[in-house]
Amino acid sequence: MGRVERRSALPQPRASTIEYAVRGEWRQSETDEGGEKGTWYIGVPELVAAFGATVVKEKIAEYKAAMAAASDEAIEKAASAAAAPAAAAPAAAEPAEE
Repeated sequence: MGRVERRSALPQPRASTIEYAVRGEWRQSETDEGGEKGTWYIGVPELVAAFGATVVKEKIAEYKAAMAAASDEAIEKAASAAAAPAAAAPAAAEPAEE
């Protein structure tokens, strides 16, 4: 795929590594007492620099486990919904013998 021009600029340049969307307070400025609230795309090197490799690995493992559980739940719910109409449909009448 070719490079696509961004429609809206992100508040920081894109990293040449995997990025994670981090929600909350991040990158406190001199004029901001509570941090900038929002969603930030943060590269792994910056996360490791800020929190350490062990914490980043733990948080990514937690995220993956939560996503797997959410995916399993969504699949099971969809499978149940797909099976429900078939189970609710009346049985077809058997042809009468002549």
